[in-house]
Amino acid sequence: MSSERSLSSPTADPGAIPLSLFGFALFVYGVQFVVYHGAAPGAATSSVATTYAVLVAAIGEIIAGVMYIIRGQGYQASIFCSFGLWLFGLYLLLTLGEENKSFSPYAVGWYAIALVVPVAFMAIPSFQQRNAPLMLAFAALIGLLLFLGIGFLTADPAATTPVPPSASLLRVSGIFAWIAAAPLWYLAARVVLAISGGPAQDGQPTPPAEVAPSVSATAE
Repeated sequence: MSSERSLSSPTADPGAIPLSLFGFALFVYGVQFVVYHGAAPGAATSSVATTYAVLVAAIGEIIAGVMYIIRGQGYQASIFCSFGLWLFGLYLLLTLGEENKSFSPYAVGWYAIALVVPVAFMAIPSFQQRNAPLMLAFAALIGLLLFLGIGFLTADPAATTPVPPSASLLRVSGIFAWIAAAPLWYLAARVVLAISGGPAQDGQPTPPAEVAPSVSATAE
């Protein structure tokens, strides 16, 4: 019983993990396509950092999603597991996929576009509840996916590097990535501040009334 109460406690909210790591990956992604927008996606000096940032974010999202399943918070679990698995697939596409002789930029384009619909309907509760940070994050993520997808779908597979596929569209997607990262980091900071007021130094739990409300709980 005590372990169940511990898992469901506001001080056990794992939301800072996926929010901060996803924001981190989005920031690095923005660096690649905004700061180094004149280089090809695979030739940008930050492309390796972006690939591994995507992997780290994927792991964090999946772990947090499983933790939310255990806590019985299906909405958060759906969001983080979906993004985590999608990011992990993107990591494989950008690593093992690019080594495939039949690899095409169109694969990345359609892979990004296909996520727009799930992100749109997962965003509906945030808009219904007027959760401004999540509304901004979801809207920016949709913009990122659209411009990323269109950027690769309009690419010329026959073009030689370092000519990038639709560099201007990818640069816009990077700007949307930075916009999305800001509210995610803001929400992560709120979770950290909430859980930091948890167990007292003497080992006694803080009364529920003294704990700041969980940021992720506002999405329920």
